[in-house]
Amino acid sequence: MRHSFRLEDNKNNKQTRMDYSLILMVFFILMAIVCLVLYFVMVNQSSDHMVQKLDTSKAYIYTVKKTENKNSESEEAVYDKVPSINLKGKKYQQLNNKILNQYSSLVKSNNYIYYGYQFDQSKNILSLLVTYTYYPDQVVYPITNFDTYHIDLKSGKILTDQELLEMYHVSEKQIQVYLESKFKKYYSDLVHGGYYTKKQCDYDCFLKNRGISKDYLEATSLYVDDGKLTLFKYYYKDSVYHEIEFFKDDSYQFLIRE
Repeated sequence: MRHSFRLEDNKNNKQTRMDYSLILMVFFILMAIVCLVLYFVMVNQSSDHMVQKLDTSKAYIYTVKKTENKNSESEEAVYDKVPSINLKGKKYQQLNNKILNQYSSLVKSNNYIYYGYQFDQSKNILSLLVTYTYYPDQVVYPITNFDTYHIDLKSGKILTDQELLEMYHVSEKQIQVYLESKFKKYYSDLVHGGYYTKKQCDYDCFLKNRGISKDYLEATSLYVDDGKLTLFKYYYKDSVYHEIEFFKDDSYQFLIRE
């Protein structure tokens, strides 16, 4: 009788071990399935939140039109390079049409300099800068434009300047104060440099010679450059006082926020 009990116990122990191994196996299989499902959900969510490229073989911004500039005085051929935003969506195509139409109108005027473009991707923010100079009628000096465009690559939203300022926690008033201090410093340095006295040319005279008003935000363009918020503002560098010798920086770019 003892022997028969031992046999029965051994059978029960083996069955218990088999049941336990089966449970562990099922548990690990289920865990693996759950992990795979979570992984694919995360991947799909990530891709859903990123704007898709129109052409995956190209960068977010690429040259869509390359035309020789016949107005160039260079001995070598100079080419105008017009950019295109490489994203899927009607609104991006509308931006591309706007950029291309602007270039076409410059070419028709036959009195322009097209400096081309640059772009920056800082985390999810894509910024595009297009720079060109044109010569309006009855104006002594040419005008340089800085056209900028900003896209949130996660949401796909085309950002306004106000939205960009909010992202960097900067107000328009702060920029006004900052630009005023910069131009007043320029004016002070010009006076101390002997270009003229305050009696010969006061600050209002200085601003008039720069072609800007006291609304310092007028004709400004924001641009994200390597994660930093910057601003472009064109101004005349020369006048009857020959200040062009003082203004050495040709970028017209101001750092707003690191």
